[in-house]
Amino acid sequence: MVMFQSHKRFSFFYFGVMLVYMLSIVLGNQVLHNITKPIFMVLLVIYYRTQLVGALDKFSKLILLGLFFSWLGDIFLMIEKTGLFFILGLGSFLIAHLGYLGGFYQNLRSSKEPFNYGKSVLYSIPFLLITVPFFLYIKSGVPSELFMPVLAYTM
Repeated sequence: MVMFQSHKRFSFFYFGVMLVYMLSIVLGNQVLHNITKPIFMVLLVIYYRTQLVGALDKFSKLILLGLFFSWLGDIFLMIEKTGLFFILGLGSFLIAHLGYLGGFYQNLRSSKEPFNYGKSVLYSIPFLLITVPFFLYIKSGVPSELFMPVLAYTM
């Protein structure tokens, strides 16, 4: 695939799609929004795959699995904000995160460097500082039957 021969070319293209996506939000154009939103994951898959040489290793397969299920999750959540497709969207994102987790775990296992627990805790602090207040903010608007799936996904 010669779609992106450089990081720069990909970045400009991705940024262009992002601008169109942001414009769709500002203008309230749902059709444009539904067209551009799923493109992000497709572009990431194409770009990631073009950067790989030879056969895919376990790490790359798991990352591609995560990107695929992230794409599915985006599509499911565009279809329906509650109900079956919402659950399918959350489930897809859960599988995506398990793929990413598996890939990075595989990367850690094959690394010659020992795992640094202290750094991991330090690096998680910014995410916790954003995620916890965000969940506390949205929890009152989450329907009771979806509270546990949303909490599980957030964690």
